[in-house]
Formats: sequence, C-alpha cells, structure tokens
Amino acid sequence: LVAVILSCVGSAVITSRDKGESSLAGDGLCLFSAIGFGLASVLLKAYSPRDDSVNYPMFFGFLGLFHTALCLPILFVLDRT
Repeated sequence: LVAVILSCVGSAVITSRDKGESSLAGDGLCLFSAIGFGLASVLLKAYSPRDDSVNYPMFFGFLGLFHTALCLPILFVLDRT
C-alpha cells in the first residue's frame, strides 16, 4: 500500500512540474494508470484464495502480453486515422 501511494505521489509531482498543456492529458492518463494498477494489485491480493496459489509475475506477464496482442491492432488503426 505504501508503494502504491508513493507511486501516485511521484506521478502527481511529475504532473505538477510539467508546464505544457499538450502533455497534461498524457500525464493525467499516466496518473490514472498508476492508480488503476495499484488498485488492481491490491484487490487481486485481497480476493485471491491463497497467497501461494497465484504466481503474480506470471499473471502480470500474461496480462501484459494479452493486452499488447489485443490492443496492437487498435493502435495501428488509430495511427492511420
């Protein structure tokens, strides 16, 4: 929980020091992403049946792999428009 809070505070500090308007939306999305990842990690640990039953590095590795595979076509479509 402390690591999640420190990550969010660090993202907020970086966002507050940025003066450009164009990158403010990107910084906001990064902050939202950090909060979402922290919330998902905490909820996964809270609702998993046993701590040793979930291999967290493998779970997040496959999660990233599936998101990359599913979102890559969307990225190409958005890049062309």
